[in-house]
Order: sequence, then structure tokens, then C-alpha cells
Amino acid sequence: MGYSSAPGTIGRDPDVPGGVNPADTPPVTGLPDEAEQLSTGRKITKVTRDWGDPPTPTVTNSPTIGGTTLKEALAELSRLAEWGTGGGNLSGPGGGEITLTTQDGKSYTAEIHGEFFMTLPEWSGYAKATLAQQQAWDAMVGKLRKHENEHVQIAYRNAQKLVKTLTNLKVEDAAQKIADSQQAGQDAQDDFDSSAKTDHGRNDFNTFPKVELDTSADPPPPPPKKP
Repeated sequence: MGYSSAPGTIGRDPDVPGGVNPADTPPVTGLPDEAEQLSTGRKITKVTRDWGDPPTPTVTNSPTIGGTTLKEALAELSRLAEWGTGGGNLSGPGGGEITLTTQDGKSYTAEIHGEFFMTLPEWSGYAKATLAQQQAWDAMVGKLRKHENEHVQIAYRNAQKLVKTLTNLKVEDAAQKIADSQQAGQDAQDDFDSSAKTDHGRNDFNTFPKVELDTSADPPPPPPKKP
């Protein structure tokens, strides 16, 4: 399962409802048949996961934004559906289904693989920009990074909660709990991006500043040539 937020112009994504891109709810494999479930007390006694506390997200510098000035860079950013993304995906080993395995037919292990990610734009004109222009770009990326990192943390907190939920759970309840967890993750991402809070980075909210690019650091245009 997965959930992420993708700010677009000024940290908003008008094309993705709620800024959330949910994956399909993954099925759970390794469950005994219904008759056995009803007659025994099979439980998930162990849950394995492969992320740290907190996880280190994979950060990708993409897309590359063109332009030799901040105004030109902003014009390119404004044409994008999203400026950055952040979140997490949970799956089974190898990226497949979350699986339940057992050695004795009574105690089950749930194996969960977690991927946490962030994408941030890169400016092709950065190396040749003035120090003031670079600082303005860095300030925008810093605000965007803070916003996207919170989406990563929301995904992480939800993943940790799923681990606790599955531990000592009856195996027949696992599929529903995983589906519930995905919905809870979506709801939390939506809430953070709601208009009452960050509005996908458009608003200042608590410690999260509005994501915007200040173009005032661009040098003034050269004077027109005399005829």
C-alpha cells in the first residue's frame, strides 16, 4: 500500500484529489481456509519490518527545472502538476503482497517491506546563479523538504501502528486491518494537506512555512542599448 502527497504550484497539486496517490490495498497471502480459521486460535505472533526508527527516505532530485533566472525557473515550476512528493509504500518481501508464514500452523509471521521516499526539484541554472539567487532557491527547497518530510513521517507513523496492530492479531482479521491501515494513512495525509492546515504547502501552518520561490533576488535586467 502507499500514500503520498505531491505539491504543485506553490506547493499544491490541482490534479490529484487531496494530494494523495493511494495504491490498491494489497491482499494477504498465507491465510488458512475459512473452516480452519473458525476452529483454531491462529495468531500473528511476529511482525518483521525493514525500516529504521525513523526511516531514511530515498531522496531523488527530480525534475530538473530550466531557466537562467528565478523568474524563469518559477515559470517552469508553475507548469508542473507537482513540485515535490513525499510518503511511503508498504509491501511484502520483494515488493509483492504482505505475506503470513507459519512453521507450526498456529503461530504466524507477517513480513512487511517499507519504502519511504521524497522527490525535490533541481534547478539547471543553479551553478551559474548569483549567491543571492542560490540562497532564494535553497530557501524554497528547504521549505518544500520540510513539507515532504512530514508526509514521510505520516507514512512512517502509520506503518509503525500497523506493526503493532498486526502483532498478536487473529490471522482472519489481517486483511481488514491492512485495508483499515491504508485508509487511515490516506486520511492523515489528506488532513495535513487540507485547506485548514497546509493546503498542500500553500499556507503557513504551525511550524510549516508556505512553499514559495522568491524571485526578488534576480539581478535587474541590463539597460537597453543606446541607438
